[in-house]
Amino acid sequence: MSIEQAVNITLHHQPDVEVQQQIVRARQGQLQAAQGTFDTQLYSNISQTTNRKVHINTGLALDTLQCDVGLNRTFESGLRVSPLLSAAMIREFGQAKFFNNSASISFVYPLMRGRDISSIQTQASYHLEAAELRLQHQRMLNAQQTALAYWQAQVTQQIALLWQKAQERIQTKQDPLFVAYQATYADFSLQAQTQWLQARQQLAVTMNLALDQITTLNQLSSHFPKPKSVPSVTMLMNDVPMKRADYRAFEKDRQAFSESVVLARDAMRTRMDVGVAVRYEGFRGLNNSNISGPNTSINLSMDLPWQNRVAKSQVAIAQSSEQQQAVQRDALLRRICNEIDVLSKAITLYQQRIQKTSMASTSYLKALNTEKDKFRWMDIHDRYISSRIRAIQAQGDYAKTWIQLRFAAGDLLVDGQLYTH
Repeated sequence: MSIEQAVNITLHHQPDVEVQQQIVRARQGQLQAAQGTFDTQLYSNISQTTNRKVHINTGLALDTLQCDVGLNRTFESGLRVSPLLSAAMIREFGQAKFFNNSASISFVYPLMRGRDISSIQTQASYHLEAAELRLQHQRMLNAQQTALAYWQAQVTQQIALLWQKAQERIQTKQDPLFVAYQATYADFSLQAQTQWLQARQQLAVTMNLALDQITTLNQLSSHFPKPKSVPSVTMLMNDVPMKRADYRAFEKDRQAFSESVVLARDAMRTRMDVGVAVRYEGFRGLNNSNISGPNTSINLSMDLPWQNRVAKSQVAIAQSSEQQQAVQRDALLRRICNEIDVLSKAITLYQQRIQKTSMASTSYLKALNTEKDKFRWMDIHDRYISSRIRAIQAQGDYAKTWIQLRFAAGDLLVDGQLYTH
């Protein structure tokens, strides 16, 4: 199994990712609810009124049957528009006598409180974006954990193979002197196999694999990355605000709480609405009809909150939440920049380790192939195995540090795929 396959399996089986996906769905529902503030609402009403006091002597009632159909719509500017159609039929002595039809439309615009109502939708949108970014970060975090466990398992696999080959090399020596030497290497090989088994189990746990799927990890096929130059540390640090999903999530939540401050301050304002209504009304009797012109009205309504302690408390809470997000965002940025600096220097050191241990292994191998003395051969062989183990560990540390650097820089996953080197 390759490291890319291991990461892909992880991203499809992690409960942490599924939980964060549910949070995103909840935020989507909250955004939809916020958008519902600006939905068009249709309403209707049908009523019948009987007035028996009109004709007490006759006992006949004056009946009114009325039907209303209207709409209500609030726009993001705070403007409220309400058109209305109304039809009424008046019956006298059990017979229809008058018809009253009207059409009207009213406009109400907030001059003070209510002008920032669009912040409801903006706030929910920022929270949704923050949840989506945290989902992205959770996927990258799981990818990093799996990649680190994969390279650690690859280290133990290579060391186990190294001890196995060393044991086979000693077995070719047909000499009683090598019997005890071979037993020692058999013990080391068994310990290496045990470590390899434990590393596979840890990788399976990290990938959230079932027990019957652990056998797919019996052979790890990805090779350690070859040494290459480290990107500019300054460039990596400058790209953090754009690439690190968790940093951007803090910023989106800060913007959302900033909108909460706007809404809380809006609630502290005096309500002052100006309203304009236009109405057409027509009357029709049995023998005549009359349609009036437009009836217009303008009104100004106002109320002044006296104490309004609830709104004041909401302002304080929203400002505190906004500041908390800003503090956490800035602290995260400092920590990430420190990690990038340390990891970049560590990569350079691991490159030097790989070079030196590889040179030592090559020298010991040449000496091993030409040495004839048995005791010196065993000594050189031990040194060769030790140098090869250090080389494998250096390669593993180098590979894991690159994973950590890519994660710190925010580009471990590119278009959902692992970018290891």
